[in-house]
Amino acid sequence: MSLSPKPAKRLRVELDLSNVGKSNFESYSSSETQMILQARADALQQLEKLDLELQRQYIPETVIEYEAVSAKVERFNIALAPHRKLPTEIWRHIFLLGSIDWGTTSIPYPYNPVVISQAAVSQVCSIWRQIALSTSGVWNNVEILEAAATWDVERLLYMIELWFGRSGSSLISFRCELPDIVVKTLSLTQYRFRKLDIVLTTDFVETLLKLPYKALIDLEELCLQLHKADGDFNIPLLTPPLRFPRLTYLNIPDGTHQNYWWLDMEAFELPWNNLHYFYLGNANPLPFSSILKILGQCTVLEELSVHMLENDLEQSPAPLEVVNNTTLHAFFLTFVHEGDFHALVSNLRLPNLSRLCIAGDFVPWTDDIDELVIERFNLPRIKHLSVESVSEPFIPLTLLKSALCLEQLWLPDATVLTQEILDGLSTGALGPYLNHLCIPSRCNGDAMLDMIEARQMAATEQKEQKDRGELVDGSKPITLLKSVIFACHLARSEQPELDRRIEVLKDVWKMEIEAMEVN
Repeated sequence: MSLSPKPAKRLRVELDLSNVGKSNFESYSSSETQMILQARADALQQLEKLDLELQRQYIPETVIEYEAVSAKVERFNIALAPHRKLPTEIWRHIFLLGSIDWGTTSIPYPYNPVVISQAAVSQVCSIWRQIALSTSGVWNNVEILEAAATWDVERLLYMIELWFGRSGSSLISFRCELPDIVVKTLSLTQYRFRKLDIVLTTDFVETLLKLPYKALIDLEELCLQLHKADGDFNIPLLTPPLRFPRLTYLNIPDGTHQNYWWLDMEAFELPWNNLHYFYLGNANPLPFSSILKILGQCTVLEELSVHMLENDLEQSPAPLEVVNNTTLHAFFLTFVHEGDFHALVSNLRLPNLSRLCIAGDFVPWTDDIDELVIERFNLPRIKHLSVESVSEPFIPLTLLKSALCLEQLWLPDATVLTQEILDGLSTGALGPYLNHLCIPSRCNGDAMLDMIEARQMAATEQKEQKDRGELVDGSKPITLLKSVIFACHLARSEQPELDRRIEVLKDVWKMEIEAMEVN
């Protein structure tokens, strides 16, 4: 009697192996999986035999058969891939996470076979399409591209409503620079918005303000660009009621046409305790009192960009109380009247400021201003400082001695770089963390390049000392400069040598250097 083992029985399951692996979401039972594994093993054995035959003799028919069996093995590998076992809810979550990186759903859809997007995922297979279309959070970030301006309005509105409909009950982010389409879209009042980035003409502002309360109750971000309507010469004060109770971000930039319109800060009601970011374009300047009101009422404000119109409190009989805002990190300020900067700095205290940008028509910068900025605006901890258009020769030595955390520095045209400043920058005694420097005033080109070269060498030497363990404890770290922009005036014969030195420094230190020629 033979004791040899009996051959294993082949599993016989009603499964069409010719269709296995063609669907992107088909799942298989354990018995079906075993059948696919067996079929894959058989196919691999067949490939080995065909490979040996081809090594002995090249026959076209054998090559065709080899390619067909290889394709079969690939389908079996697809069918056995681990992601086949993922339930629908996991796929839904994957698509939601992916939509964060994919960004907006654009109309018209910009075809790009390399870039994954909501529309691309929904076209992979019927199962993925079903899951994607039923996942509301994948479709709630809609952008209307400028190319849609050529579309038929009814067709475009149909597409917008189709996209909005896919968002279900989730909050919608909507961006559109076509005012007529914005107005018609906002009329779809059954939807709720989380973010609006829109362009309106001044005669349609009321459309936004009259939206049902439920449409705006969850609005967190509003970017509203206003264009002056044709024939609209008397633009009324914009006095919206408290319609945005959860607003955290408000941006009202300048329109394409610089038409001044006015935001009545006395009547403008905002959720001051929620607002984190507030940006106003130069076309909407505010008086001094309104700026103090914003900084005094916004208890969580992180960034403010504003254009100061006038000091309307200059004749106030009582001394002003200093406004202390501990949450502001970035302050972008421009001026109309040169005498107002001192008043503003004198009446503000911003102890946690890390970015300060000051611009205007010839800011009167004096030693007194130096002291006030250092004391009131947290200069020792500021990382980004930009000053434009000062009325006096600007020698930033005092500021640089205090601003030891600076990473980016933009200086005005009237800057005077003394040898002490150049020496301090080259050794890291001034601006030790500095990596971006812009000085549009006329400089000595060779002196600037000498400073850059010395600075890079000092930073490199310090790093080498640290790697060798030779760096003295308490030494201030020195960073490499990444980009430097400066202006200089050279005779035509000197330009080639300056250009040569710049190219050498850029190549050696892998940095950006731009020398602007001035007359």
